[in-house]
Amino acid sequence: MSFSAACIANGRRPSSHIISCTVMDAENWQKEFLKIQDDSRLYHIERVLSADDLPIIYEHIYIPVSRVPDLQAERLEGGSFTCMLSEEYNVQESEKGRSTVEVRMIPQSIAGYLKMSTGEPVMILTSYINDKEENPLYISYEIIAGGRYRISI
Repeated sequence: MSFSAACIANGRRPSSHIISCTVMDAENWQKEFLKIQDDSRLYHIERVLSADDLPIIYEHIYIPVSRVPDLQAERLEGGSFTCMLSEEYNVQESEKGRSTVEVRMIPQSIAGYLKMSTGEPVMILTSYINDKEENPLYISYEIIAGGRYRISI
């Protein structure tokens, strides 16, 4: 379930704020999952996801430029990445996926975005997302304010 859908299901108002959207060369671990060529480029989207204006997640999304060739970051401001993929690119995520969860201390560079103190515990959720045809779609790396969000597996 997407962050926006989870918020709505719990009676909360989701929102997002784009920190940056850049084009980058893919690293080997990204090429491996996304099954892309050596010269392939990725969009790297950094954003903060909030529920009722309380920041919950600092997210990094890595998606091949070839999957969303005319991506405009401002269209994601305040909205859902999953909805944008569906509505603008006719791409739906698979219900299957692979994720890892770990606990770390929040780095100073991210603490301010989540309104946390440096060193507080956060969950790190790395997800490898496929489309409905089970082709690799994107990678999401989320730094989650642990005391503000619950993950059901």
